[in-house]
Amino acid sequence: MHGHAVGQAMRAGTITRVPNDSANRPMRSFIAALLAASCTLGALVLPMPSAAARFSFAAIGDVPYGPVEELGELAQRINRVAPAFTIHVGDIKSGGSVCSDEAFATVRRLFDTFEQPLVYTPGDNEWTDCHRRSCGQYDPIERLATLRKMFFANEQSFGKRKLTLQSQASQAGFGKYVENRRWSVGKISFVTLHLVGSNNNWQPELPSVSEYAARDEANIAWLRDSFARAKARTSGVVRKVTNMAHAPIIK
Repeated sequence: MHGHAVGQAMRAGTITRVPNDSANRPMRSFIAALLAASCTLGALVLPMPSAAARFSFAAIGDVPYGPVEELGELAQRINRVAPAFTIHVGDIKSGGSVCSDEAFATVRRLFDTFEQPLVYTPGDNEWTDCHRRSCGQYDPIERLATLRKMFFANEQSFGKRKLTLQSQASQAGFGKYVENRRWSVGKISFVTLHLVGSNNNWQPELPSVSEYAARDEANIAWLRDSFARAKARTSGVVRKVTNMAHAPIIK
């Protein structure tokens, strides 16, 4: 799916698009609905007019791929539409630009120009691919650690209006996976999983492949726990869970 942003109304199944001034740029928005699930995760619920009220959200990704101003311009367009929240599904830079702290900090600052909450899950360009010469020949594991420190230091979303999220760091045995988050809006639960491109870092020729298995285990545990919590809160009836990740779960 190409384009800057997609908003989905969770009732009636309609999809609305945020105005896109540069549709030909290689920017992708990815959103996958997994199963119907419960949406009551306590204090993680974003207030809505009523439980049955229609709402929309924006899903964006692969932005900025060129000048950082792309993200600022997109934020302005999304602010005019005013969705309940925005999810950035990763790739906050192109696959050939430098993976510097400065580049990360610029994007982080722009995330807070969104009026409504913005939730971010990493892509491959900001860590997995940073060993490339054009990216600065960084150690991908070090870049991942930096992303976690800079973007996931607390359980608040980005944006001028904050949303309290739950992190997988609260799950026993998975304290390092602060980037996996979940929250609810009305009767819909949203879950992020750290799945990325470049074969999800399964690249045996690179030393950084060592982290793959543990993160894969963490993702599976987080998804299972999210469904179990949803089921427990609805007397065994699963309603809606929407999963967000940079790369598809099933190929």
